[in-house]
Amino acid sequence: MLTAVADKEDLALAFDAGANDYVTKPFNRFELKARVQAGERIVTLERERTQRIAELEESLRTIRRLKELLPICMYCRKIRNDDNYWQQMEDYVHEETGTDFSHGICPDCYETVVKPELTQLEREKESSR
Repeated sequence: MLTAVADKEDLALAFDAGANDYVTKPFNRFELKARVQAGERIVTLERERTQRIAELEESLRTIRRLKELLPICMYCRKIRNDDNYWQQMEDYVHEETGTDFSHGICPDCYETVVKPELTQLEREKESSR
């Protein structure tokens, strides 16, 4: 705010109405420029803060959704989404969180699934000779 008023009560009313700073007349152009730049920084920070809050609120909604009970098929492990559509677990989690998966085999599954399959393949290979 640029003003010729120096009365503290009038300035208090201006601040109550939304002013954040003031410069009195006659003004120094360097001071005015510096205060406008400071105001721009404040506005930019406020916008960034508002955007960050919105992002955090969206993340919180996603976390809450993932913490809820998920309907999952006991056979194929697909998850039913909010549109009553069944999709692969990896696709569902990716859509909700942006997480990508890397697949591997845990030691338990290696012992109980993969190793017996490899043994069976070896037997079949030997018997076909």
